[in-house]
Amino acid sequence: MLFHNNNTIVIIKPKPYTKVDAPFMVSGTVPLRLLKVGDNFDYRLSLDLLEVTGRIISGRTVDIMRASNEQNENQILNFSFLFGFSEANIGFMIKSQGRMTLCLSVIGHTRNTDWIEAYLPVIVSQFEPSDGADRRIIKQHKTIKRRVRQYRRNSVKYAEELGKIYLRREKIFEENRRIESEPYCDLCDDKFADEIFWMIGDGEDKEIRLLNEKYKETIEWSGPLCRGIVGRFNGFVFKVHSNDHGKHFHVIHKEKEIDARFSFPEINLINYKKSRNIIDKKTVENIKKYFSQPENLRKLEAEFLKRPEMLI
Repeated sequence: MLFHNNNTIVIIKPKPYTKVDAPFMVSGTVPLRLLKVGDNFDYRLSLDLLEVTGRIISGRTVDIMRASNEQNENQILNFSFLFGFSEANIGFMIKSQGRMTLCLSVIGHTRNTDWIEAYLPVIVSQFEPSDGADRRIIKQHKTIKRRVRQYRRNSVKYAEELGKIYLRREKIFEENRRIESEPYCDLCDDKFADEIFWMIGDGEDKEIRLLNEKYKETIEWSGPLCRGIVGRFNGFVFKVHSNDHGKHFHVIHKEKEIDARFSFPEINLINYKKSRNIIDKKTVENIKKYFSQPENLRKLEAEFLKRPEMLI
């Protein structure tokens, strides 16, 4: 008898760690009530392809069978889709020796420890070495769910701690401006002197270096987190460019060739930068809902605080 879980996404086929040939079919179920976004239902799931380190390689959405009666939110809906690889994925598949993981999640839910998601680790036969995979890769593959969830928690902590550093330094800049008109500046306070040296670019930024060492694995998992990326959602990447002017960030989807500018903190679509396509209204609303989550907004704010113009 087939078991249906009323609280989460269930992947029925293939089973975890099954050897598959690419492309392969994926099927499962999801309760209708989990698809509710505001007063409506979004009949899609977000699909991310993860390498063995847990990093996202690509993302898209998959369609779900529509409900016959939306009044019954407890009914179970089916989904089924064919998963294949693009040429851009071949290199990473060879490097991971055929080990990969699909992550299905409910659109509109934030990536925290309670995020509604299902993991499907599989082995793609044509990329597996004839003499077997490396033990380290096998171990990484088996622990991917636990590690990704821990990295998410750590990335929020990292952004919060980094934000506190830059907020404190912003106050130091203000204090420095205030005392510029004074006859002299007393630098006997070692901590204050260190902050001044940081501001004029003299010496090593030990505080940031120690913080980066503390969260080294999380930073590596996040990819270019420290270089402006503050989140990913439904195939989109949210990025703050350090050399941009004004309070806006970029919403990028490489596969759809979209690069849109959104305002901060309002999270409104401003315009597009060399985009061949545009973002539909429903996706714009989902992006706004993503940043309505306090932890996501804090990460975005922390990235803005690293920009020099914010500290002048």
